[in-house]
Amino acid sequence: MPRVSIAMPVYNGEEFVGEAVESLLVQTFTDFELVVVDNASTDRTQEICRSLAARDARVRYVRNDRNIGGGPNWIRAFELTGTSTYFKWAAHDDIHAPTFLELCVASLDRDPGAVLAFTRAAFVDRDGRPVAPRQLTLPLGSADVLERYEALLPSYDCLEVFGVIRRAALRRRPPIGLYMDADGVMLGGLALLGRFVEVPEVLFFNRRHAAQATTRFTRSHREWSLWWNPANAGRRVYPVWRRHLELWRTLLDAPLSFRDRVRCGRALARWTRWSRWKLLQDLTFYWKGVPPPTAGANGPDPGGTGNAAMADRERPGRGAPPA
Repeated sequence: MPRVSIAMPVYNGEEFVGEAVESLLVQTFTDFELVVVDNASTDRTQEICRSLAARDARVRYVRNDRNIGGGPNWIRAFELTGTSTYFKWAAHDDIHAPTFLELCVASLDRDPGAVLAFTRAAFVDRDGRPVAPRQLTLPLGSADVLERYEALLPSYDCLEVFGVIRRAALRRRPPIGLYMDADGVMLGGLALLGRFVEVPEVLFFNRRHAAQATTRFTRSHREWSLWWNPANAGRRVYPVWRRHLELWRTLLDAPLSFRDRVRCGRALARWTRWSRWKLLQDLTFYWKGVPPPTAGANGPDPGGTGNAAMADRERPGRGAPPA
């Protein structure tokens, strides 16, 4: 079993998937497997991925018989990987510098108390041209669990979901849920288990483009919830309430001391109180006669990049930190 398993969910990614996979195949750290899970793409994604798998034995291509939705495909991609020491999700439209895996793995090897390693990052456009550096500094390497946890409650881009993660930490709970902001909730749960290590080099390039799932659903909580879970079609969903509920569940499940659980619980209570107007809006949304979200004729996410990078700099329902 290789030391690192990489899961790449993809849907209609013919424009970017080849470059994304190639950036992983040229990594200086070579002891990894890459499982590409195609969510029944209707473009040339299958042809491109089969060609890459035939060329390199580390690549395994799996195709779904039907579009199962974005969230379920991310979970299936994780489940199809092996029992490696480290795990990583990779979006089909992002780019990794050649030393990304080597330096992240080395950081985790040196630091048994760390659960995730990530590098500095930059944003690029559809053509791979630099847009802006990621100017975000969070105390995720702090020894204080409260400091780490509080830093992940306000709005942020969640790019750490694409870091190298210690698989043992992901086994404590389902790796990612089927609800809006499940990646942010997962990162909060990981921060309760241990520190995040940042490699001080820009080795990850997050592509921003109009077809990206988060770009399309940034301002629609309910459509975003449908992307995460197609079973929400036709149902009344309350995504902000669900996110807060999952944050509390993750906190209660974490192996914390009584003192740290109380400290983090107070921080989450403050955050919940500060978000009360969003919770109220979420609760009263359907009073206006708005129908529940429905799936398109061609599946849960017709015509879009159903498995694009989940992170977004202005995630719906998060907002700014409390004063």
